[in-house]
Amino acid sequence: MTLDYDEKARASRPREVELLPAHDPSNWTKHFEPMLREPHVHLANTFRNQYLLLYYLLLLPEGRFLEVGCGTARTSVLLQRLRPTCEVIASDVEDQVCKLARNYIALCGSNVPVVHTDAVTLPYPGDHFIATFSQGLLEHYDDSWINRYLDEQLRVAQFTLMSLPTAHHYMIARQYGDERKLFPADWLEIFRGRNLIEIHTQGEPGEEHGLLCMIARRKKWTVSSTGR
Repeated sequence: MTLDYDEKARASRPREVELLPAHDPSNWTKHFEPMLREPHVHLANTFRNQYLLLYYLLLLPEGRFLEVGCGTARTSVLLQRLRPTCEVIASDVEDQVCKLARNYIALCGSNVPVVHTDAVTLPYPGDHFIATFSQGLLEHYDDSWINRYLDEQLRVAQFTLMSLPTAHHYMIARQYGDERKLFPADWLEIFRGRNLIEIHTQGEPGEEHGLLCMIARRKKWTVSSTGR
């Protein structure tokens, strides 16, 4: 994929790869708690904002799916509703966030299970899932952790799908506070050699490349081969 639109903006801005602060689970909980007041509104917003991620999840074969770094688990709730015959599990490394996710899931009238586990040491055997997926997770970590993450995801699953904000995203300065503000081309440098089979950007008018959605695969397979 060529990202020529990115070059002019990149020339005036460095690639930001600073050491990131440790996560405070109380802050994460504070970040997600307002979504419990209007769970269906946030569910609808996720359907709109993560349509590429959901689209690719719909194309994959039947089986188990694991959301990593789930937050409220609203993407898992949507996937379960869109693919009711598949098993969908949500997970997060913060115990308080897992408890909040279970409350959110109940408010949505869903029953997605939530597992408290670390994304780089998952308690599952190889090939346990068709795919793992995350949204708004990887921008909180450095290159070394991301590589460990990819190794672990492609150990337990054939595919891993990732959606993350870029430096074009209009909300990048108003989120949790430790995001890496990278342009799409810089993100792709981190994933070089990782057998990405799909790379696309999306966004609202004026920030069309605000979200980067990617699929990495371990086994030989293409999205179009099962997209019937």
